[in-house]
Amino acid sequence: MNAPAAVEQARSYLQQRNYPAALECCQHALLHDPSRSDAHELLGLTLVALGQVAQGISHLRQAVRHSAGDPASIMNLADALRSHGGHSPQLLYSLALAQQARGDWSGAIESYRRCVQLDPVFAKARNNLGTALQQLGRTEEAIESFRAALAAEPDYVRALVNLGNALRKAKQFAEAEKSLNRALELAAEYPPALCNLAQLRLDEKRPAEARELYTRALARDPRRAEAHFGLGTALYLCHDYPLALASLDQAIALSPDRAEGHVYRGRVLERLDRFTEAVASYDRALQLQPEAADTWVCRGVALGSVGRFHEAIESYERALRITPDLVAARWNQALLRLLMGDFEVGWKLFETRFELTPAPHDPRAISCPAWRGETSLEGKRIWVRPEPGDGFGDTIQFCRYVKLLEARGARVIFEVRASLRSLMSTLSPRLELIALGDPVASADCQCTLMSLPMAFCTHAPSIPAERGYLKAEPQRVAAWTQRIGTEGLRVGIAWQGHERWQLKGRSMRLEQFAPLAVVPGARFVSLQKGTGTEQLAEVSFRERIRSFGDALDEGPDAFLDTAAVMMNLDLVITVDTSIAHLAGALGVPVWVALKTPTDWRWHLDHEDSPWYPTMRLFRQRAPGDWAPVMEAMAAELGRLSQQPLLAPGAGAQVLAARAAL
Repeated sequence: MNAPAAVEQARSYLQQRNYPAALECCQHALLHDPSRSDAHELLGLTLVALGQVAQGISHLRQAVRHSAGDPASIMNLADALRSHGGHSPQLLYSLALAQQARGDWSGAIESYRRCVQLDPVFAKARNNLGTALQQLGRTEEAIESFRAALAAEPDYVRALVNLGNALRKAKQFAEAEKSLNRALELAAEYPPALCNLAQLRLDEKRPAEARELYTRALARDPRRAEAHFGLGTALYLCHDYPLALASLDQAIALSPDRAEGHVYRGRVLERLDRFTEAVASYDRALQLQPEAADTWVCRGVALGSVGRFHEAIESYERALRITPDLVAARWNQALLRLLMGDFEVGWKLFETRFELTPAPHDPRAISCPAWRGETSLEGKRIWVRPEPGDGFGDTIQFCRYVKLLEARGARVIFEVRASLRSLMSTLSPRLELIALGDPVASADCQCTLMSLPMAFCTHAPSIPAERGYLKAEPQRVAAWTQRIGTEGLRVGIAWQGHERWQLKGRSMRLEQFAPLAVVPGARFVSLQKGTGTEQLAEVSFRERIRSFGDALDEGPDAFLDTAAVMMNLDLVITVDTSIAHLAGALGVPVWVALKTPTDWRWHLDHEDSPWYPTMRLFRQRAPGDWAPVMEAMAAELGRLSQQPLLAPGAGAQVLAARAAL
């Protein structure tokens, strides 16, 4: 019988408690292979069972030695010693390592503590105790343990790195940096120290510096997965998405079972408009960590971006089953339900925005109760408040609800940006307008502007869609008529809005309007202000566009000149920005070029908008692809220019016809 067969036979006899037979088989195996660890281990267990404890422990020690510290061998030795006395610091340390390898962090902590009680200057044990404590989130105790390791061995580099990492997690950034820099003084370009210092830079929102540190770590250790992952994160935060994707792919190749790597890969793919691939990355992350609520939210966003709306809602619901108070899941579901036209649920969930970004404390609101549609407003003064995230377009779109409040018998105090007061004054002569931060006199109740649709239980059929609820000043309209003239088909254009992440991709380059420029009889007027106007000098068709530069809306008031110019136009063509809302609110014909995925307020598939009767929507078929949109607009504009009413020179007739609508 050879050694492997003898070991297996011994194992079987030991399970049957046939100790003499097990003893004979173990001795036979060791005769053929004296360094065979499993034979020493089985012989040790057999001897202990036969009461020959000292000899048994001796063989169990040899099993640990020959197995290079196999956790199971260590545990068997520890059990024997625990039963028969004789724990030493080194054995306790080995036991703790075995417990740690098995994920028994509480057991490891207990063993490390007993170890350092016997040997207070056992630096490795104190360092590992800190690691185990940190694993259980006991950061302050971990810091204390790392400091004790360094007191015993001041130049212990690993303990310096671990202390720096623990201090970073405790947000003691200055002390963390000091510890990590000391580690690098002792071990120049030591990858763990560089990686932890890089993570500190990420915590401090200094991704460019983190990028440089991770690059240095990889120069020393190209196969360090955590450095590739960290570099990918830093590149993501630096908006260098293609390189971030390459780094994360390398990290995943080295450590495929790290769920966080797949999550970040999904986020990068979303920034690259590769949403289907992002869904696959999130799916892989959820295979590894099925109860990660945040990942379910990320998956929902990606699914919504490829039109898989019901699956997206299911992802948000799954996230909420795991973490019922997860604000991001409720907020993203709100946007999706509003996009799908589910206003009943959508408006209620839309209130989650106050939890997502809490509004600054406003002492004016302390004694003023909130109104959400439940009580009568007859004879009461209601203060309609803005929100910190409101843009010009939000105010222009939702100010229509002020008139509904007045229809219920309320006196409305409407707080808006100072630059919008003149435009908003055209809503109603009874309106009391105040600028941001002004005192509010004796209001009975208050409501934020964006909560009014919910308060009025708005559904698609009940959207207040009055044509021309805002007005341009007649004197300005007349003045701009003199400057613009009445000949031709007059088309106002705007091509760029603010490009925050949530609005990424809604703008385009002016050069992409080129298909419109070849339409005969059309005259173009730039409605663009600020960023984007520099493109006027660069395009090939610049002579076809009239721009009034700073003369448009000069002074403290916003949109007054723009509104007057629009009333002298036959059509406005724009991307999704405040210009679209202003044209719609004025009742001017407006075509809006929409990115995909689109903002919730434009709903799905419609070519018209329930919010604006004079609006037509042109949608991208694929993210970032504006060419088909502009070609469709050019074709429609060409047909429009051929209509007798809109033939060149008939601009005045157009205005008269539109006024009669």
